[in-house]
Amino acid sequence: MTKDEDKAFEAEIKAKYSGGTCPCQTGFIEKKKSSLREVVCKKCGAVFKTNRDTDYCWRCEKK
Repeated sequence: MTKDEDKAFEAEIKAKYSGGTCPCQTGFIEKKKSSLREVVCKKCGAVFKTNRDTDYCWRCEKK
């Protein structure tokens, strides 16, 4: 390896272990938006989170 290759390799390793502070690494650590949404049950008024398309809590759905 030449000195340029060594420096490039070291920079690559530092970027991977720097916690993503490098602008080129930020795309990998961005959080995905949660698919959960907060819903108020139409029957009993309970507040719950769900990723399903429903307006009733699991207790009221069973009834």
